[in-house]
Amino acid sequence: MKREFVRGKLSIIVPCYKVEDYIKECLDSLASQTYKDIEVIMVDDGSPDNTGAILDEYDSKYPTFTAVHTPNGGLSAARNAGLDYVTGEFLAFVDSDDVVPQNAYEKLVGSLLQTGSDLASGFVNRFNSKKVYPSVLHEKAIPETLLQTNINVNTNLVYDTTAWNKVYKAEIFIGNGLRYPEGLTYEDIPVSMRYHLLAKSVDVIAEDTYHWRVREGANQSITQQRANFQLFWDRMQTLEMARKSILELGGSPELKEAFNFKVLDMDIPLYLNGFQNASEETLFKFQRDLVKFLRNYDLSVIKELSIRKQIQYYALLNGDFPDFKRYGYQYKKIGEIVGDHGRYRYINKALRPELAEKIELTKGAVEGKSKVDRVYWENDQAIVEGRCFISQIAKFEKSNFAFDAHIRNTHSHQSTNIEVIVKKKTKRRRIFWGTTYYAFKLAINVNDALAQIGAGRWVIDLIATDLDLTITTPVGSPVKRRNALLTPKRIASGSEEYVINNDFNRAWNLFFDVQPKMQNQILAGNLPLVKDFKLTDKNILTFDFLTDKNLIDPLFMFSYGKDERYASRVELIQEERDCFKYRISFDCNDLENGITSGRLYLYNATNMGRYQFRFPLNEQVFTLTNGSCKARVDVSSSLRGVHLIFEKNSAKVENYTLVNGVLQLTFSVSSKLINDLTSKVQFLMISTDAKESYDAFEVNPLTNDRFEVNIKFIDGKKPLFKSGYYNFFVDIAGDENNVRIPILMADYQSRNILQISRFKNLKLKLQVNDVGRFQIGLLQQWDWIDNSVRKRKVAYYIAYPLMRLLPLSSKTVVLESFWGRSFDDNPRAIYEYWQKAHPEYKFIWPVTDLSTKVSGQGKVIRRGSFKYWYYLATAKYFIQNTNFPNSYVKRRGQVEVETLHGTFMKKMGLEEPSMRNSTAKGQRNFMKRNRRWDYLISPSAYMDRVGANAFDFKNEVLSVGFPRNDELINNNNPEFIKNLKLNIGIPLDKKVVLYAPTYRQAGKLDFEMDLKAMQDKLADDYVVLVRLHHLVANAIDIHEFEGFAYDLSAYPNIADLYLIADVLITDYSSVMFDYGYLKRPMIFFAYDLDWYLDDSNRGVYLDYVKTVPGPIARSTEQIIHYLQKPDKLEAEYGSKLEWFYNEFCTYGRDGDASKNTVEQVINNNITRDNGEKGFFTSKLARALGVTSLEMGALNLFGQFLKRSKLIVFESNGGRATDSDPRALYEYLKAHPNGYKLLWLASADQTERFRSAALPYVIKKSLKGIVARARASFYITNSEVAVNWKKPRGMKVIQTGNGSPLKKVGTDLSSDFIPGQSIYQYQKNQVIEGRKWDYLLAGNATAADLQKNAFRLGDNQIVMSGLPRIDQLLDMDSTKREKIRQELGITATKRVILYEPTWRDDEIVYVDQYGMESKVDFEKLSRSLPKDVVVLVKFHPLITSGRPKFKKLDNIIDVSDWQSNIELLAVADLLVTDYSSVLFDFAVTNKPMIFMAPDLEEYQDYVRGLYVDDYEEFVPGPVVRSTAELLEAINSWISADPKWRDYQRKVEKFNQEYNSWNDGRSAQKAMNYVFNRSRYSVEKISNPVESIKLKDATLLWSGVYGQKDTQFLGNFDIAQADAVTFTVLETRVLEDPINKTLVGAKFFKIKIADKFVWVSEHSAE
Repeated sequence: MKREFVRGKLSIIVPCYKVEDYIKECLDSLASQTYKDIEVIMVDDGSPDNTGAILDEYDSKYPTFTAVHTPNGGLSAARNAGLDYVTGEFLAFVDSDDVVPQNAYEKLVGSLLQTGSDLASGFVNRFNSKKVYPSVLHEKAIPETLLQTNINVNTNLVYDTTAWNKVYKAEIFIGNGLRYPEGLTYEDIPVSMRYHLLAKSVDVIAEDTYHWRVREGANQSITQQRANFQLFWDRMQTLEMARKSILELGGSPELKEAFNFKVLDMDIPLYLNGFQNASEETLFKFQRDLVKFLRNYDLSVIKELSIRKQIQYYALLNGDFPDFKRYGYQYKKIGEIVGDHGRYRYINKALRPELAEKIELTKGAVEGKSKVDRVYWENDQAIVEGRCFISQIAKFEKSNFAFDAHIRNTHSHQSTNIEVIVKKKTKRRRIFWGTTYYAFKLAINVNDALAQIGAGRWVIDLIATDLDLTITTPVGSPVKRRNALLTPKRIASGSEEYVINNDFNRAWNLFFDVQPKMQNQILAGNLPLVKDFKLTDKNILTFDFLTDKNLIDPLFMFSYGKDERYASRVELIQEERDCFKYRISFDCNDLENGITSGRLYLYNATNMGRYQFRFPLNEQVFTLTNGSCKARVDVSSSLRGVHLIFEKNSAKVENYTLVNGVLQLTFSVSSKLINDLTSKVQFLMISTDAKESYDAFEVNPLTNDRFEVNIKFIDGKKPLFKSGYYNFFVDIAGDENNVRIPILMADYQSRNILQISRFKNLKLKLQVNDVGRFQIGLLQQWDWIDNSVRKRKVAYYIAYPLMRLLPLSSKTVVLESFWGRSFDDNPRAIYEYWQKAHPEYKFIWPVTDLSTKVSGQGKVIRRGSFKYWYYLATAKYFIQNTNFPNSYVKRRGQVEVETLHGTFMKKMGLEEPSMRNSTAKGQRNFMKRNRRWDYLISPSAYMDRVGANAFDFKNEVLSVGFPRNDELINNNNPEFIKNLKLNIGIPLDKKVVLYAPTYRQAGKLDFEMDLKAMQDKLADDYVVLVRLHHLVANAIDIHEFEGFAYDLSAYPNIADLYLIADVLITDYSSVMFDYGYLKRPMIFFAYDLDWYLDDSNRGVYLDYVKTVPGPIARSTEQIIHYLQKPDKLEAEYGSKLEWFYNEFCTYGRDGDASKNTVEQVINNNITRDNGEKGFFTSKLARALGVTSLEMGALNLFGQFLKRSKLIVFESNGGRATDSDPRALYEYLKAHPNGYKLLWLASADQTERFRSAALPYVIKKSLKGIVARARASFYITNSEVAVNWKKPRGMKVIQTGNGSPLKKVGTDLSSDFIPGQSIYQYQKNQVIEGRKWDYLLAGNATAADLQKNAFRLGDNQIVMSGLPRIDQLLDMDSTKREKIRQELGITATKRVILYEPTWRDDEIVYVDQYGMESKVDFEKLSRSLPKDVVVLVKFHPLITSGRPKFKKLDNIIDVSDWQSNIELLAVADLLVTDYSSVLFDFAVTNKPMIFMAPDLEEYQDYVRGLYVDDYEEFVPGPVVRSTAELLEAINSWISADPKWRDYQRKVEKFNQEYNSWNDGRSAQKAMNYVFNRSRYSVEKISNPVESIKLKDATLLWSGVYGQKDTQFLGNFDIAQADAVTFTVLETRVLEDPINKTLVGAKFFKIKIADKFVWVSEHSAE
């Protein structure tokens, strides 16, 4: 039976699986859709988490939401299950971790309702926790809005492959039996393609309609995983389904060609990149399946791809895996392009010659990129100025391109040449390097172009040619969009008149829209038309609306402000056979006073689907005036719609003069307005961003409705107002109500600059903005020494380093508050005491704005100026509350005090959730700033601990209290408070409520307090002071509550407000802790408490509900209730206030925090070296364009210096002298082979090397750099820098850090990789592995794991065992006794060694790990027998949070002991967890205990292990607590019989994993390296008689991995006479050390009279 669908209804299917972290945000976005007629079908696909319960919650909450629960079947099955519940005419899908913008479906469904199309597809943005940005895929698919098109015509839609940015017709989708293929990922591709082909008409909407989440960390979505073979094959299958649909449903030749190109240029390269990390076995399979897949595609297109993609394709298809991997992560400088006999040729000496010769320099091989600087009119010519950059994917030897330009009509597909006036090759330089580009200037003669290509949409292609190379580049990418938009212009051409405007599409390509001037009648098939705007004497705006079909319930809405909508009245006034005429009206009397600006939209009144309409272009801007209202109709803004500007009851500028920094302004106000209100008139100046507000101006009445005001902007050289642009307003206060109206320019037509004047160091700019506001710009000018960017760079890059050589000024203090934005808080309090007690000091206040007022003798300087750098270079003391910038580099002897600006309720510093996800650079800069602090001020014991931990602060905490709170103690008296109230203008007979909330997200303000309700109930007894956070100060307008509510956000000293406040209302702000010193009542307005306490948002340190000393209110009504009963409030919370005071207001109770701070700072003598190092080298490195001077020099020297007979050794980055590098050093020292041996040492570890008598050089010194650059061998167990260019001829021997138990390399998929994404980490691991020539393996299992984890070849793995184990096996009783003596352990003591690994989730910041001790060491110490001593060795990465053992006589911290082998040698029992040390210790056959309290979390969440059953794998008992550990130790001491079983397990473990460790590992490794051993090919007996080949099996001339083996091609089953072949011979690679057979077996077979070799994995 045919299904019936409800007309106009939209059914949205949301498949859900394990998305409890995201689903609420997704469903909330659907619940708030402006399109009203929707149903949401939520399908729970058997989620194991809380997802299903959340869906049921929404099912109960919203009548239109339905929860469906199904067994787990995958995304496709869940979508398909939802189809059975669809009742709407329209259908959409939404992925459960994504978000749909509020008005998305009003656009998409509205378009379908209007055009009758079968599909609407909208533009997509991607988003993560930090930003929203365009989807690259959809920039290709949906660059611009096009109605009633289809995929056969608009072939860009081949990229429109996602299911969820669309609205479908349910009848077509369901009626044609469309279902998502189950069991496959990328299921969107075939269904989207098939529906596109079924759709006769498609509306493409290039507006934001969908937000596609980029998951961060390890929890990646399927589409973010690119190296998964199953996902690759799934994509190939879904692409094949799409290709077959094109053939089956009659796709056009253009569509077939576009699809072929997309597959080769985009789909497959996703995996060409992803499989760069793959093992060789996986690459064989990848290549085989790719060859099969590509048989249906035209591979000639490869020559049109980029050079990098060509290399990848040709290398892979020809079995050249080394060259395929070569450029996996390199996107620039891939070979050279050189001119040769009149043509360009590609040269790449790193590739095989036959591969390099295949690379063609066709249209996609070398790309250009344009930038548009300006677009402007010059008579009737449109001028485009910009630059063209030629891609540097390959280095050009020389080039000199000539340029032509074509303008093309995308509607008619006609094109013509346009003039290129200027072409200049130039270079943007950075001292020693720069970027070459070509400057161009294009002139478009509109009349000529109209004659050649006609009206329509025009785009420009820039054609660059040099020799035989042609590069076509679309003109686009504006530097500043506003500088690249034309004012729409009417141009006559012949008998027609056209309107021309321009803009940029979603791909940022420039276009010009050239349209005939519209007529005032409706034409069949065109969009509806609005015309004839009028404004009646009753302030009713009317216009007529004509349409050729009876739209369902048309409704015009005026959209303005933040989501404000004002509906029109609609009247059908004329009905004809093919035309309907409506009269539309808006009542302007309902609008607020002043300016109301917004857009006119057309909707379906029933469901709020949005329609599109046209408008006449006879007049682009016109103004209607009648009564007290004015309406301005503007269709000039890119001709994208109708912009309405209503003006009601505004003040008008009558006259102005601006002379010598003084503005004299005369303005008038409607006499009716004045007569109605008959009260005072106040003049205001409010910044355009609403952050600054000034109202202390004297207004002189000239007549009843005319006024004059004089504004002085500068006093001497000091500006009186903050820099920025300002609007002017008039507040008129009457008996009944108050109004605020803007001051406008009378009879304005458009934006206009009225006057620019300069007075001293202030530039003043009078102007009228787009809506007629009279504005002034106050632009503070730099002094002559700083008045250009270049001069300021010279001051920082050159003068500042030199000034740091000057002596410090011991009596100079630099103070800064809130990054120089203000003069307040703790720095101000310290300053006020310091200048009074020690007037001989000089005080400097850097500010961002010179209008900042500083009292006393403090000198104001501008941040970033020459003087600023001078004082940063020479001042002795620095006081701040938010950190100085990264560019400040502290000198030795300078003293910095971090005062903080509040007690922490919210998570701060390193403990903020956002810090973990920040970049490595961001984390290092954060710690650099914190490391500069010598002192940290604290107000309580709580902050002593929390403040230090939040910033990993190691220096001195000043437990003195916050200096700013001295005023609360010293000025808390009735007389002072009375004077404050009088000065501020607060009534003396009313109680004062101070409302001081914190800020929310990124300065967002949600002002939820209902001041009107409070005024109605409390005005007789209270006044309310509003003090917003400094990040959102002045963001509200509360003038209508004058006399009851006062906005004091800009008041300079919040301590004054505390003193006059009888009650504080706050939320999570630290103001509660300051106000606590007064012991007065507090109310906590926490309307969003659940959100704020969620750790994923910000998190808090304290239990908020238990901590706050007052009632928690969720609504204004509750606040009113508490304020109406103040005595009850004090009685109920008095004791909690006292507790709060004692807990958080501990220090500074005598009002002397400022004094104690200053005296300690100036009298204490800091003896440590507290300066920063590396300043000059970092600046030089930046100038040279390298990441560091060390790396730049190392890479440079490494390329030019010859190899010398030198071997360099490094352990733990130069900080250690032990482990495998030491063992190899000792072997080579004992067996000299003509090479000099040299160690690399960190500069702070030289004593360690001297005491070990090792020859060393400081790693980062010039000698160290030269040594590394010249060495023939580099033996290390440390990470190798990704940006290090290994010198040609050098051999890198990576000894590793043991046999891995925990996951390493690309096997790691953790959410705790510091400072980088998991993809970046895995990529870097592979890049690093490619620099290794050899990796030492301890056993066969480790060899296989490490080979795969680092994507190494067989010959890179040295199966020698670990050289350090040689040393352990060499330990005799004499050596062990000597070590015990050095450790202070007597011969009678049993020794337990506790050696845990680090935890990735205990990261402090990118370069430092902390630890949460898993052992209660005090309990352990108390409980151990007398004859037991415990050695504790923490991992070298753990540098923070180590327990202290000074008071524990039987526990010794040996973390800094030089040789871990020595510790293992003396240990009788090892306690460890997931460390590789268990493999080392097993060689001793001694017992082990495994302390793993976090086993499940570590295995599943933190890092992961290579074993499935840890407890079965480890050769000893697993314990989870200190008590269990003690029990296991005691059972060992008492020789419990179960330890005999453990002993047998240890011995078996040792035999399995240490058979290679025979005391000769160093010898075997060095023999392998110096003899240049390779895996040999050994013949073995045939394991099978015959082999049946898979299609596309790789055919080789020999065994892969053997020298001279060549790729012969792929087996084509369709061309073969047989598929089963006799195995003639079998060979396999053999490890030269242990004679172990490794890798796949290769079979020799005969195909068509030719002998070939195939892998055993080729068999069916």
